[in-house]
Amino acid sequence: CQNPKQQCFEQDPFINAWNFNVDVNMLKVSARILPMPQIIYTNEFHVNNEQFRSSGVWSSTKTQFHRPTKFPPVWALINLSSSLNKESCKAFYEQLRDVAAHRGITCPDPVLYEEYNVQPDSISHMNAALKDMMEKNDDCKFFIVILPENNDIRDQIYGDLKRLCELQFGFGIVTQMIKLKEKEIKNQWNYSRLNNIMMKINIKLDGIN
Repeated sequence: CQNPKQQCFEQDPFINAWNFNVDVNMLKVSARILPMPQIIYTNEFHVNNEQFRSSGVWSSTKTQFHRPTKFPPVWALINLSSSLNKESCKAFYEQLRDVAAHRGITCPDPVLYEEYNVQPDSISHMNAALKDMMEKNDDCKFFIVILPENNDIRDQIYGDLKRLCELQFGFGIVTQMIKLKEKEIKNQWNYSRLNNIMMKINIKLDGIN
């Protein structure tokens, strides 16, 4: 067979040896498109054919979680970013609070706000300061931590804080770490991103998405 794109079954010695015949035409089978069934996620949220959107288009639905968590009344917002100041963090919280409300969660203002300009030689000082804060506020059991942009220290800080809060001194403190994306450095947060953060928080605080 000279054309590599053709199978040339009639010239295949193995097929001939077994007296096989291969039809090169594809088999055509009649079919029909079934109507879309109704999908029930929760008592309040059903999806049917009338609500169906274009395929491949994601829609962030503003519906409650299956079991929204009860957000801790005392929690801390820890800002380790060199790009965000207190006002930027306040704007972030307000947007996160609105998304939480859509999902059935009442998110109170952070009781504690700490801001550190962390450098490679000051990580231990930051850890000591946070440990001191935990000692003075033992009723605070949830931290949202905005990590620094510096890749050289971000991974170390992530590990140190996880150990400090969840495994060592602050055993039982739940943490949600946030690695800033480029637009978020300019305080531009989109709904999908905030919704994703809330989904993680809801699971960590014993909710069901």
